[in-house]
Amino acid sequence: MNARFSFANVADAATLSAGSWLAAAPLTNLQQEFLSLRARSTNDDAASTQLRIDLGSVTSLVRLVAFARHNLTTAATYRVTAGTTAGGTDVYDSGTDEAWPAVFSSLELAWEDPNFWTGQISEADASTYPISLIHDCGSNISARYWTIYFTDTANPSNYVELSRLWMGLFWSPQRNYSFGAQFGWEARDVNERSLGGVLFSERRDPARVLRLTFKGLTATEAYGAILDAQRRLGTAGQLWVLPAPGDLARQHKRSFMARFRDVDQITQTFANLFEHAMSMEEIL
Repeated sequence: MNARFSFANVADAATLSAGSWLAAAPLTNLQQEFLSLRARSTNDDAASTQLRIDLGSVTSLVRLVAFARHNLTTAATYRVTAGTTAGGTDVYDSGTDEAWPAVFSSLELAWEDPNFWTGQISEADASTYPISLIHDCGSNISARYWTIYFTDTANPSNYVELSRLWMGLFWSPQRNYSFGAQFGWEARDVNERSLGGVLFSERRDPARVLRLTFKGLTATEAYGAILDAQRRLGTAGQLWVLPAPGDLARQHKRSFMARFRDVDQITQTFANLFEHAMSMEEIL
């Protein structure tokens, strides 16, 4: 399954309502770019942790529904619906789904982390990653009204906290990125030595960095999706990247909201083939 990108967020212009959310941490925080701004429910009752989204019209197509951060436990579930009326389900209904992906091959993943023997992502693993929720509707959905329901009534915090709602389309190249892709954590720690040579460190959260090279782009892809994304986003705009959408067991590690670290030029390698390198870093 080829990499997927979402370059535009239609949720920023939507009207958000329903549920019960703190006045100091309202739903409008979900439409802010800074992940430190969060929406927090007044409690963890299912009636309090729902979110209704009015996109204003049916002209906006949506396939990806995502939250950049959340405090949902591994026991939490969610449901996404879309309809022709507020709260309706006549256009789309995801059914109840797990907020954390199940691990399909516990034998394989046990070599990475013994916690995975349970067949489920562990709370210990959950605490080590800045976790997002990513929902793929499976096709482009055209609906004005959306509702997202969360059920996490055993949350030890006694509330649900969410950051940065994203709703948009996917772009995926016909030919996937080339071998040699680079991915890992970039340390942000600040280190200084005293005059005596003692090292003093100030820990900073690391960021995931991903570099992909596409060597078989069509003219439509190069001068359409990519060129337009460069113009709109620059190095400050936000996007979502899913380098391996089929790897659900590691999706929480490999997929994230990002920005372009730089805007590389598009290279024409043959008459109808183009090459481009994308360098992205996680938004913290």
